Amino acid sequence: AIQKIERVRSLAAVAKFLWPIPDKGLKKRLHRIGRPTLVVVAEHDRLVPPSYGEEFSSRIDGARLHTMADGGHLFPLEKSAEFAALVAGFLTT
Repeated sequence: AIQKIERVRSLAAVAKFLWPIPDKGLKKRLHRIGRPTLVVVAEHDRLVPPSYGEEFSSRIDGARLHTMADGGHLFPLEKSAEFAALVAGFLTT
C-alpha cells in the first residue's frame, strides 16, 4: 500500500511538468523587466518547449534569445561549459 501511495505521489509530481506551464499572469508582467535580459532555451527540451523562450523574449524589451543546440531540459548541466561561456559573454557586454 505504501508503494502505491509513493507511486501516485511521484506521478502527480511528474504530471506537473508534463503539461504546458499554465499562465499565471507572467506574460502581463514581463514588460516590467527593464534590464538587459538573456533568455536561454534548449532545442530538445521535453518539459519546457522552446516556444516559451520566444514568447518571453518577445515581451521583454531588448531581450536576447539563445537556443542551446542539441540541449535538453538540463542544458546547464549537459552543456555546462557552453552555457557558462554564453552567460559570461552576456554579462560582459
